[in-house]
Amino acid sequence: VMTTALISAGATGVYSTGMFMAVMIELPRRAIAPTITPLLSKDIENNDWESVLLKYRLSSVSQFALGGMLFLLLWFNIDSIFEIMPNGHKFVEGKYVVLLIGLAKLYDLVWGVNTEILTLSKHFRWNALLMVLLIVLALVLNWLFIPKYGIIGTAFATLISIGVYNTFRGVLVWVKLKMHPFSRSQFYVLTIFVVTGIIIKFIHFDVNPIIEVVLRSGIILLISGGSIYVFKISPDINKMVDKYVRFIIKKK
Repeated sequence: VMTTALISAGATGVYSTGMFMAVMIELPRRAIAPTITPLLSKDIENNDWESVLLKYRLSSVSQFALGGMLFLLLWFNIDSIFEIMPNGHKFVEGKYVVLLIGLAKLYDLVWGVNTEILTLSKHFRWNALLMVLLIVLALVLNWLFIPKYGIIGTAFATLISIGVYNTFRGVLVWVKLKMHPFSRSQFYVLTIFVVTGIIIKFIHFDVNPIIEVVLRSGIILLISGGSIYVFKISPDINKMVDKYVRFIIKKK
C-alpha cells in the first residue's frame, strides 16, 4: 500500500513479483512448523525443556540448510529466470528485491521455531507486543526509505523490520526460557553456502537460459546439498534423503 502511494502501482507490481519469488525460501518453515508444533506443545506441557531445546536447534539447522539451498538456487539463477519470464525485462528492477527479501526470510529461518515456543509458553503475551513493534518499525522505515530508494527501499525496510523483530523474539526466548537455537552446525552450513556461492560465481554457461538454470541448479545442489548430507550436519535432512533413497530403490 505504501509503495503504491509513494511511488506507483507499476512499481508495486515489480516489487510484488520479486517478493513472491523470494517467499519460496520460507517453504521449509511452512513444512516444519506445523509438524513440530504439537510435539513442542506436549514437551512444554510435560515441562521437558531439554526436548524443547533439542527440537529448537534441530529446526534451526534444518530450516537454515533447506532455505539456504533455495536461496542459492534462486539468487544465482535470477538473471536466467528473468530471461525465461514473459516480459522479464520489465521486472529486472526487482532483482535486488529478491535478494533483500530472500535474506530476510533466511534470517527468519535460522531462528528456528522461536515463534511456536514463545506462543506455547507462559510468555505468549510478548508476541502481541513484538507484533506492534514490527508494524510500527515497518511503517517508519517504509516512510523513510521508499521516497529515497524506491522499491529497493521497501525491501530494505522489510529486511530491517524482520531482522529486528526476529532478533527481539529470539533474545526474549533466550532470556525468559534460557535457550537459543545456535550451535556450530549453523556455522558449518553458512561456510558451505559461502564456498558454494564463490564456486558458482566463477562458472559461466553460454547456453539456453532454461538449460543454464538446470545446469547451475544441479551444481548448487551437488555442492551444498551433498556437503550437508556427507558431513551429517542436519540429522533430519539425512533421514529424509535416506527415506526417499530407500523408497526409490524399492520401486526399482
